[in-house]
Amino acid sequence: MVQRTLLRTALAGVALCLAANGAGAATLALQDKDIAVGIPTAVNLPLTLVNDPGDTVAAAQVDIVFDPDVMVLTGVTAGPAANAAAKDVAVAELEPGRVRVVVAGMNMNTMADGVLANVSFILGCGTPGGDYALPLEELMLCNAYGLPVPAVADGCLLAVTALPLPAAPWWIAGLAMLAVAGAAAACRSRIEEWVRA
Repeated sequence: MVQRTLLRTALAGVALCLAANGAGAATLALQDKDIAVGIPTAVNLPLTLVNDPGDTVAAAQVDIVFDPDVMVLTGVTAGPAANAAAKDVAVAELEPGRVRVVVAGMNMNTMADGVLANVSFILGCGTPGGDYALPLEELMLCNAYGLPVPAVADGCLLAVTALPLPAAPWWIAGLAMLAVAGAAAACRSRIEEWVRA
């Protein structure tokens, strides 16, 4: 029992050393993207696994850090590599600007290279141009037996070009007036029915 505990401790230490050096490690990465923002704009960032030869990654956990004043997380969905291994994706907001993504399943299937999850954000009107970093932190990969797999996290850079806000078309005011008139007519009709009853 003591030997098994020592062996597990030694293996975990080797995994941490390899991950720290980046040698012989799997990589979990978000893809850099250039985007132009004038109106609220959706951006999808694939979270991609690249296995090191011999790795057998069966589950992943990582924190995605972002600027909550600039972007709003709208969803995280399973990607093809997770679906192929019958894995589920769960997400939890730890604090504003930090979400934890877990890719795991009630099976021992391993995941091939590819997109584990698609992370979606909305950037609002008037987002200032510039580069916004989305680092990945607290990365943990493990094999089918729950043992750690050496891992390297590679966040991304979102390069935003600010566009001028579009002028409101003349017909928007007309649509708003029609909507108000329609609501008033519907309300009047219901009041008349109520009075008759």
